[in-house]
Parts: sequence; structure tokens; C-alpha cells
Amino acid sequence: MCKHYIRALKKSKLLVVFILFVFVKCNIAAGQPPPHATPAMWVPDSISKAEEGYFRTGAKSKHAVLSTITGTPDTDSIFYPLPTLKSMISKMDANAPLSLRVYIAAYDTTGKVGLPQSASLKHLMLIFEPKDANDSIIGDYTIDPAGNLDTLSLDQKKAWIRYYGKNMIPLLVTTITTNPSAIENKDSTGKIGDTYGIEYHWSYIREYFIGEATYLTDTLKPSIPVTGMWAEFADFGNDGDPDNDPLLHSHYKNRLLVQWEFAKSDLSGSNTVFYIDDYPPFVHGKLTKAMYSAFEARKKAQIQFDMLLHTRRGQKYFGADNGQLCPPATNCPNP
Repeated sequence: MCKHYIRALKKSKLLVVFILFVFVKCNIAAGQPPPHATPAMWVPDSISKAEEGYFRTGAKSKHAVLSTITGTPDTDSIFYPLPTLKSMISKMDANAPLSLRVYIAAYDTTGKVGLPQSASLKHLMLIFEPKDANDSIIGDYTIDPAGNLDTLSLDQKKAWIRYYGKNMIPLLVTTITTNPSAIENKDSTGKIGDTYGIEYHWSYIREYFIGEATYLTDTLKPSIPVTGMWAEFADFGNDGDPDNDPLLHSHYKNRLLVQWEFAKSDLSGSNTVFYIDDYPPFVHGKLTKAMYSAFEARKKAQIQFDMLLHTRRGQKYFGADNGQLCPPATNCPNP
């Protein structure tokens, strides 16, 4: 039936428009979802895998130097259950945030009360801090290794950030071997530092963590029930951020970052990483030309967020993987 429609429209000036309309209608009729916008926070799986490998691999990798503190392999990834993530985002939504700052921190020498020390003591963790349009903090949260959502006091937040800064940043700095004195690596005192935190536009967080998870679970045919997200610690490597603004290409060399990966339950019940590159709208692992053009247009919207922060803080460097890294110092407000 659909082929007959297209033949009948061959001489029409509106051929392109109608073919697109018929294509969408036919796909829906066949049980396929309509064309789906790729999330602005998407990074090709080849880049994600490479950067996660840089963090983990080698005697001088970030993971290796951090493991000297714990005496056991330090955290290389953290699983966050989807229901807990949704609960946290719902709490944040109530205060209309503009952005979300994700601090990289570490449980200090007391670990996390109520959890085995092997799961927390001196290990990396993340703190989530939504901020409003006035750049004011509107809450601090973390999700512990047991999947519990915690609201943090100011003192607790600062203690875990300080422990990371005092004990782990000096080791991480030794892994920044490519142009370490670059200005984007310097903190407010002029000292070289690795990443303390990453700030994301709130709309991109909701689109990726909630919107894309809903699409994969409820719309895509066959569906992929998302069980949560893996926060994978990663390293930009010697080439720097490949997805940065063209004027600042290859900055943030050897810098720490977080890659966010979706998880699904495998046959054993484990929460395993999967890549959206393997599912529609991707074709054989790649976006169609039209979808990629739309994706590029949405990525450019990130510059508007960058420029807002530029106006607010005088920052000079655009975002990496849709997030603002701290340092440079202008991206690092006081926690």
C-alpha cells in the first residue's frame, strides 16, 4: 500500500514532503516508532569506550594511581538504579533548576555510615547539586553504593569534596602528561588540577536520563527495559576532548570526566551496559545523515548555555560532552 502512494506522488511538487509523511506513517503502522531525536548528551560508543579505557588501562592510568590510596581497585564505575534517579530528578524539578553540577568526590576515612567499608571507604563517588537561574544551590544529593538516595548537609558535602581534593587530585595531576600547564587545567590559585566537577544544562539531563530511558523502555520496538545508568569514569586521553567547540578543539587533554551509559538486565540479572548506537534511530551503528544534522544543530544549542555561564562567570572554555569541566577556575564556583 505504501509503495503505491509513493508512485502516485512522483510528479507532485510536494513529493519530498509527502514521501517523508508516508514513510513515518508506514513505519508507525508497521509497529516502528517515529523518527527519534538523538539526545544532545549522546557520545558515539567508540569515543565512550576509548575514554573509559584510558581511565582504566595501564600502570600509570588514573584508576591505577587512585587504587594506591584504597589498597584495592578503586571505583571505576557506579550504578544508579532508574527508580532512584527518577526520584532524585523529581525532587530537583520542584525547584526549576537551570543546571546540574556533578562533583567528583570520595568517601573519606569514615566511609559511608551503614555500608561496608569495602564499598565506600576512600572510594570515588558523585554528588549532585542542582542550581537555579541565579546560580544559587538548591540542594545536594548523592546515591550510595546500595542505591539509596541521600540528601547531604553542607558539611558532609564539603568533607567528601575536600577529601578528594586533598588526597586524590595530587595523584590525578601526575596523569596529565600532555600540556599540563594549559590554562584550562589551573584552579583559582594557579595550581594544576584535574576535574573537580562537571556542570550540565538541566534540560539535557532530563532528556537523557528520563526522556531517552522512557523512549527505550516504552516506545522502541522491541523495547529495552532500562534498569538504570552507569556513571563510567573516563579520561580524555592525549588528544583531548574530540567533541569540544571547534575553536577549542583538543583541550582538556588527559582530564577526568564521566561517561553516562544506559543499563539493562542480562540473563544473570546483572545490570549491563548497552549503547544506544545499536538501536533506532541508528542504522548499523551510525546516524542517518538527516538525524546527524539534527543532532549537530542541537549540540550547537549548548553554546547558548556556555555563553550564559561566560556572562555570569567570565568563563573562557566551552563545554565538554555537554558539560562544563572545573577547572578552568572560571568554571569552579565555591561548593
